[in-house]
Amino acid sequence: MKGQPRTQADSHYPQWHPAPVTGLMNDPNGFIWFAGRYHLFYQWNPLACEHRFKCWGHWSSADLVHWQHEPLALMPDEEYDRNGCYSGSAVDNHGVLTLCYTGNVKFDDGSRTAWQCLAVEQPDGTFTKLGPVLALPEGYTGHVRDPKVWQHDGEWYMVLGAQDVQKRGKVLLFKSADLHAWTSCGEIAGHGVNGLTEAGYMWECPDLFALDGTHVLICCPQGLPREPHRYLNTYPATWMSGAFDYASAAFDHGELHELDAGFEFYAPQTTLAEDGRRILIGWMGVPNGEEMLQPTRAYGWMHQMTCPRELRYRDGRLWQTPARELAALREDEQRWQGRASEAPELDATRLEFELGASQVNVDFAGALRLTVDEQGLRLERASLKTGETLTRFWLGDVRHLRVLCDCSSVEIFINHGEGVMSSRYFPDHPARVRFEDIAELAGVSKATASLVLNGRSKELRVAEDTRERVLAIAKEHHYQPSIHARSLRDNRSHTIGLVVPEITNYGFAVFSHELETLCREAGVQLLISCSDENPGQETVVVNNMVARQVDGLIVASSMLNDADYLKLSEQLPVVLFDRHMNDSALPLVITDSISPTAALVADIARQHPNEFYFLGGQPRLSPTRDRLDGFKQGLREAGVELRPEWIIHGNYHPSSGYEMFAELCARLGRPPKALFTAACGLLEGVLRYMGQHNLLQSDIRLASFDDHYLYDSLTIPVDTIRQDNRQLAWHCFDLIGKLIEGETPQPLQRKLDATLQRRYKSGV
Repeated sequence: MKGQPRTQADSHYPQWHPAPVTGLMNDPNGFIWFAGRYHLFYQWNPLACEHRFKCWGHWSSADLVHWQHEPLALMPDEEYDRNGCYSGSAVDNHGVLTLCYTGNVKFDDGSRTAWQCLAVEQPDGTFTKLGPVLALPEGYTGHVRDPKVWQHDGEWYMVLGAQDVQKRGKVLLFKSADLHAWTSCGEIAGHGVNGLTEAGYMWECPDLFALDGTHVLICCPQGLPREPHRYLNTYPATWMSGAFDYASAAFDHGELHELDAGFEFYAPQTTLAEDGRRILIGWMGVPNGEEMLQPTRAYGWMHQMTCPRELRYRDGRLWQTPARELAALREDEQRWQGRASEAPELDATRLEFELGASQVNVDFAGALRLTVDEQGLRLERASLKTGETLTRFWLGDVRHLRVLCDCSSVEIFINHGEGVMSSRYFPDHPARVRFEDIAELAGVSKATASLVLNGRSKELRVAEDTRERVLAIAKEHHYQPSIHARSLRDNRSHTIGLVVPEITNYGFAVFSHELETLCREAGVQLLISCSDENPGQETVVVNNMVARQVDGLIVASSMLNDADYLKLSEQLPVVLFDRHMNDSALPLVITDSISPTAALVADIARQHPNEFYFLGGQPRLSPTRDRLDGFKQGLREAGVELRPEWIIHGNYHPSSGYEMFAELCARLGRPPKALFTAACGLLEGVLRYMGQHNLLQSDIRLASFDDHYLYDSLTIPVDTIRQDNRQLAWHCFDLIGKLIEGETPQPLQRKLDATLQRRYKSGV
């Protein structure tokens, strides 16, 4: 605990939320009412602000308000939990407080396994490990963890988060008579269960319980596709409700819902209070987001828990309200009524306030902004990484807000628990909360202010002096209308997403520059992301684009089929370019690769019939296949028989071209007589090798798909196939623009001609 003085010197350290005295804390574990006290364990690395060396810290409380530290419960000091005592739960087993947790084991080859383990409390408050009671189930990867255990009619039940060998998220159910011998009851939720699709690659932290006549499963799916207004965090926390039948071990559930719409909320766990209330506590954090950029890390601590919340189920919704015990924290109550802009500023350090206004802006020390309007609620803050504005949404009629503040956290309870948004923020202290209403300050109606701030004043004939007055007030109070709010009104963000495999590739760079120019001139913002030819990364960047509410997507895809994009096209227009997927009906713009390649190769093959090599990218990509088809066709036209060793594949990075050419020269003992590269990136690698080995004066015959203006300056001639990347960009822009406008452009699939650029002169 040597870091404790430094931690508590941080003005962002909470005054009434549980937080670590030093190091990094994450998931709540083992939440239970036992022997007259609440016990809350937690994932904790006391040694550093890193996700390593996971122990179980331990707090206890008589009232959910005043927490005291207990001895460290678990450390990763056994072979079966050597890489961390991962999350789990606690039960009362005949008067003995018993912990159920995952022992995490990682191997040198990168694989891993997981053991479900037990530990029991001793009279001195320490815990003795009993070891593993359940090994890794067959058919699942080493990602099986987070046991939540409970008892029903004398039997113990356990749900586990899991990933099957097809990398699909699941929730598994087991039962036992004694906590030691467990029997599998199968999968009760996850991808492919009860018709649930696109449910992510791993489900964590499951918690199944009965509540108000139904059963609720809380879980944290990883890899869940982002949507325009929900599931925007790296990993969300979700819930689903339905009927759970113990006899058949079946859970007939409905759809997934987001549990908390804020920036930070994950891995919640529930317990039953002594009076039967279902109480939830979550981690006010998200793994793999911007957590490592939080300023508290400099003070040696990271993260905190949420406040305890009471759960109820009614009208098909899961409701969350602050636990009634928190009322003990209240001091003198103050009431104020009037215009929001005239409301007194409040100290945000330790604060609870309620709002009944339907349209208002709340500024939390300039570090977090809450906007309430007719569409719902918007929460905005700056990215710790880029400084850009990030937004989270809760859509619906906002009638009442209850807001809890604690130094660097805000929890917003909407309509008495219908929705919640939990977020961290890091203001300069002393931090103040200010209330703003642009309409009141400008002396106009809310409707008029909304028209002006969202760019529709001229369209609906707002007087110029009124418009200028509203804009001046908005500027004075640093109000920035969110582009997301505008999109809620006219269903447009005026943004197009572009996904390319590699932005440094010359062809994609020219294409991107031309497309950005076309967008800019049309008043449209272009967002560009790279997939690095990785389908998994492509899915991530596309989901990010969708989360940013782009009006359409233009993609050079590394996918093998169009299933994902066909489904996405039901939501927004998608145009493919440069690459095609066999028989896809999606809008497409490509350059003819086969005919010009065949023409150029035939000419060269007639001069070099005995040796002509092809260097290509990944065979699964259509440019590789098409250009290889053109190469083979050209050989046939020249009457040259293809030799299998002439075909060499790598990837489209210059380093791959360098390596393939180096290996070829080593095999032959000299440069090849003739060579065709399927892209200019590969040729770049070849030329770099030739330059380093004094081969630029050799008589090798070089040809390539894609042209570059620098080839005119080379001492060695290179014949190329030139595709018009600017025309590619124009056709993509034309297609996506018309599709966004609801038109059906013709043709939907366009193939552009390429031209031959001949630099080799016979006899020279």
